Amino acid sequence: MKIIFITLALVSFVYADEMQRIEAIVKDITELRGDYEECQAQLKDKKITNSLLNDSTCKKYEDLYKQEKNKNIILKAQTDYNDDLLKSNKSLAASVETLKKQIKKQKKLLISKDNEINKLLNNKKICKKENVFPKLMMKQEVTTTKFKARPFRLKIDSDIYDSIDGNKIDEWSKGTSFTSNEKTDAWVKITGYFVNKKWKKSQKDMWIKKSQVSQR
Repeated sequence: MKIIFITLALVSFVYADEMQRIEAIVKDITELRGDYEECQAQLKDKKITNSLLNDSTCKKYEDLYKQEKNKNIILKAQTDYNDDLLKSNKSLAASVETLKKQIKKQKKLLISKDNEINKLLNNKKICKKENVFPKLMMKQEVTTTKFKARPFRLKIDSDIYDSIDGNKIDEWSKGTSFTSNEKTDAWVKITGYFVNKKWKKSQKDMWIKKSQVSQR
């Protein structure tokens, strides 16, 4: 009897442990099933969210793409404009450089002309300072005396002038004869002269210094 009781007690004990273990397994399975279903639900939500996120991201990047594309169009236009402007600037730069060279050349020429002018002005000042000749006085009117024509002869080789105190126009040798009917205190006018012993009338004004002639 005691052995049966002990056997029943052991069986009950073992069976109780087995039931607890089974219950624990069932509980774990239930929890796992719940977790599984929750995971499925979460996964489904994540797929939807990802889908929405993908749609939103695509829209966002599409907008960014359009913006960047527009920026590229504007940038290309600016680049083309800058290229044209650069070409124009190069042409303008070449023109400016040519003008600079012309200006430099003209400047040198101007300096040269200025130096010439200054030199002329300095020479003028020097000439003005060194001019020791008095100003020409107006010739005083000389009174001549008329007389009856008569012959004269040169005492020495003499110069012939075109007027009183005028320019030398000829040179006669000593002994040359001529005629005159007009004189001053220092000059005698030649009205005619002899060529091969023949008298010839003077065709122009001719004067000789009185001190160089004698009356025949």
